[in-house]
Amino acid sequence: MVDLSHVNILTFNSHQPHNYYFSKVGAKLYIIHDIPGKNMPLWDPNVRPCPPNVVLLSRQEAEEMYHNNRFDLAVCHNISDLMEIKDWKLKKVLYIHETVRGRIMTERSRIGHGEWVRMVKCFLETLKDVHLAFVSSKKARDWHLEGTIIELGIDPHDYPFTYKGHDPTALTVSNQFKLRGNILGYHIHQSILQGLPCRIIGYNPGLNGSRPAKDWEDLKENYRRSRVYLYTAQEDYEDGYNNAMLEAMATGMPVISYKNDSSPIQDGKNGYISEDISYLRQRLTSLLKDGEKAAAMGREACRTALRQFGIHRYLEKWQRLIERIL
Repeated sequence: MVDLSHVNILTFNSHQPHNYYFSKVGAKLYIIHDIPGKNMPLWDPNVRPCPPNVVLLSRQEAEEMYHNNRFDLAVCHNISDLMEIKDWKLKKVLYIHETVRGRIMTERSRIGHGEWVRMVKCFLETLKDVHLAFVSSKKARDWHLEGTIIELGIDPHDYPFTYKGHDPTALTVSNQFKLRGNILGYHIHQSILQGLPCRIIGYNPGLNGSRPAKDWEDLKENYRRSRVYLYTAQEDYEDGYNNAMLEAMATGMPVISYKNDSSPIQDGKNGYISEDISYLRQRLTSLLKDGEKAAAMGREACRTALRQFGIHRYLEKWQRLIERIL
C-alpha cells in the first residue's frame, strides 16, 4: 500500500458514499460540500459518517487554500465539478460515474450522444493536467474516451456478513427512483413485484412506501433483515450493479436482477437474473417463501462481491493513479 498521508486532495460532495470509500486511500481529503446556486448538498452524517481524515469546506475556503498552494490534486466527479476549478493550475482527475446516455436522459437533453461526446472532448482539450478515470469499462466505452478504470470497492469491515433475512420482503435502495425510472427500471421493478412486499429506501418524494434511511445503521439493518435485493437498472444506461447492490451482497443478500451484461449475478447461484419478468417474479416469490435458500444464495453473493469488488483492489488502483500523477 502506498503512503499518501502527506497528500492533500480536493474534491466535491457530488457522491457522498463514494467520498466515504475514497477517504480510505489515506490522503487528507478536503470536500467542498456547499456551493450556492448549485445542487451541492451539505455532508449528511446520516448517509455516511464523516471520516477523520476529511475536512469539509465552503467554495470560498477552498479557493483561499488553493491560492496558498495547499492542494496537491483535485478529484472531480462530473463536468460540473470540473467547470468550478477549470482555471486552477492544479492537477485534476475527472472520475466519471455515469454514461453519456444516462446524462442525456436525466437532463432530457435534445443533444445527441455523438454531439455530447464531441463537446466534452473539445472541452477537455482546452484544459491541462486532467487525467480521466471511470467507474467501469462500460462508462468508458460509452464516452469513447480512454482513462483508468477504477471499479467500485466494498469494505467488509463496513458491511460484514450479518444477513438474517427474517423479513420476507424485497429491498431496493435508490434516490429519485421513479423520477429516473427510465434509467433505473422503475416500471420493470413494479412489474416484477405486482403487489409483492418491497421496501424502497432513499430520497423519493411522492413515492408511496419509500423513505430515506434514518441513519447509516438503519440502512445496514435493512440489508440484514430484508430477504432479497431487487435491482432493475437498465443496461443501456447503467452497470449491472451499484454501491447499494454490492453493499447488500456483502451483507449476505441474494439479488434478483433484470438482465444486464455487466452484472455479477449468476442465475441460480447468487441470485437470479433474466429479462423475463414472469421468471423473475416466480424466483422472487420462491425466495420470499424459502429463507434457507435465500441465505445460501446470499452466502454466494457475499463471496462474489468481495472477490470482484473488494476494497483493496479499488484502493490500490487509486493509489497507483495518484502516485503516477504526482
